[in-house]
Amino acid sequence: RLGRDFIPAAMAFDGGDSVAVPQPRGLREVLGTNLEPFLRGFQEDSFRIDVEEFVANHASAFAVVCPDGSHPLAWTHYHTEYCALFDNQLDAILEDLDVERAELLEWLLALRGTAEGLEAGTELPGTGGLMCENFSDFLGALTASEDYQHFVWVMFRAAADWYRREYELQAAAPLPDLVLEVAAVHAEPAGPPTQDIQVTVPEGVGPGELLMVEFLGNAYQFVIPDGCHPGSAFVATIVVEAAQLPPTPLPPLPT
Repeated sequence: RLGRDFIPAAMAFDGGDSVAVPQPRGLREVLGTNLEPFLRGFQEDSFRIDVEEFVANHASAFAVVCPDGSHPLAWTHYHTEYCALFDNQLDAILEDLDVERAELLEWLLALRGTAEGLEAGTELPGTGGLMCENFSDFLGALTASEDYQHFVWVMFRAAADWYRREYELQAAAPLPDLVLEVAAVHAEPAGPPTQDIQVTVPEGVGPGELLMVEFLGNAYQFVIPDGCHPGSAFVATIVVEAAQLPPTPLPPLPT
């Protein structure tokens, strides 16, 4: 496990937006409205740190090669645990606001129905100032943790940042004087971090054929080396980077 000490700087809590906690995406739209407290509760320091620790502790499980584009079943289990953190936090928010979950769901359903029947620039009744066109942003932010693709991207980013940090630490390690003199003569610009990955050849392909695999959400294409047949493995060197954040569809209402 990477642990709290290895939470990437870009993800660690610093008072700003957190990649691991996506709720800030809709917070701006609901500032000063009756809906703000439901998102504000996800910005509590202790909750954000708990989520970021969870991500850091399990990021290494996502640094695996996926030859056919499918994901290990364990990732689904991790997503369930990730969602449970947010679900428990929502319960705490509702308890502080003295609101039952069923009440919230009924209210949101009513608001969505009203918003669909009004023009975009109209204030949504009962929200204390929220515009109709911003209700979907609020709803998407409230349920953002349910988006599996976003969750996987968060984990990919954490793993890639950890690789990058380790690479930078190794590059900054002090060298003996003799090695420093040789390095100064043959100095080359430092490139991006690389990683050796083990690729298992699947059934149906063989030496000389192209094989597409995924690692940290990015697709890589390799020519299968001579002597590598289905079931055997070869080592390939790649540049480590996290995939771009995929577009997030509007999630369903919380249950």
